[in-house]
Amino acid sequence: MLGDEFNTSGVTDGDNKRKNRHDIENRLVILESDLRKFLAQRETLTMQERRARKEESRIQIEIEDKVSQLKKLEFEIQELERQIQKLKKELNVL
Repeated sequence: MLGDEFNTSGVTDGDNKRKNRHDIENRLVILESDLRKFLAQRETLTMQERRARKEESRIQIEIEDKVSQLKKLEFEIQELERQIQKLKKELNVL
């Protein structure tokens, strides 16, 4: 071929350029595929994180509600115990 110079192995510079181009294109395809895979994983993890944070908020509200209920219940228990003691004292007086 005109303009192609042969190296010592008989391969032309044009053949080397085509091979290098092909190798680079293959690597590019692989890297782009890996990137798409990682982007999809990131999107999945982001959604899972959002769901977990919402669940965490819901659980925190539920915990606060249970603590409030327990405080009210403790108050009621103490009040009933106080009334029971008062009535027992009245019985002893009689």
